[in-house]
Amino acid sequence: MTSAQGDRSSGVVEGIDVDAVYDAVAACTGVAGLGTDQPGSSATYLPGRRVPGVRVSADAVELEIRAVWDSSAPQIFAEIQQALATITSGRRIDVTIADIEREPT
Repeated sequence: MTSAQGDRSSGVVEGIDVDAVYDAVAACTGVAGLGTDQPGSSATYLPGRRVPGVRVSADAVELEIRAVWDSSAPQIFAEIQQALATITSGRRIDVTIADIEREPT
């Protein structure tokens, strides 16, 4: 799954490749997805597209995720930190768990 809706070449914000952030976080086993369809959901808006669940500022990378049912918050955060270690240039990583995917039936 990718965040791109069109050309991914313009996905750098504040020196951070938001597509690389999205892809790395989406690949984490404790993450069911990024962003929500709710008003005010975190996203990066780029020309002609948006990258859901990722917002970059000068000092932080903010993530809004949907967690996998049986994952703990510390486990998810550790996995995300490891996945983003080389991408976020030492910026603070803030993670909001916006939803939890339902337990499989």
